[in-house]
Amino acid sequence: RASGPSAWYSRRRRRGLPPHARSRAGNGAAARTGDRAMTWAELLDLLRGHGLLAVSVGAGTAPISPATPITGVAYDSRRVQPGQVFVALRGKVADGVAFAQDALARGAIAVIAETDAVPGSPWVTVSDARLALAHAAAALSGYPSRH
Repeated sequence: RASGPSAWYSRRRRRGLPPHARSRAGNGAAARTGDRAMTWAELLDLLRGHGLLAVSVGAGTAPISPATPITGVAYDSRRVQPGQVFVALRGKVADGVAFAQDALARGAIAVIAETDAVPGSPWVTVSDARLALAHAAAALSGYPSRH
């Protein structure tokens, strides 16, 4: 095992968190999933408040209870954990929508995307998925930039 500052930094990065977050989170669970949970209704209100909802929620999609707790957000379908929301981002090579069913199979509560809903899936269409991810992550982390 390598030693020194660079080894310390790389071990923390491999665990998926920047060094400052790893030291505060202990085992990393709190920093990965957020400092608090929010409900589905709170998440929709957040997106609506920032003008990100492109269409009405629920048209042709699976219903979600407003009291359903959201414990985190993920943009990588391979890292989705039960209780999280998957945000399907468009990239240069791949579109996250192609991985939405995989994320739902892994326990995602819903998908947030810029494209129209897949019938029968819990889906929210937004005007800007990256901005929706930023606002949701900030809210779930207790708005760390405000401290």
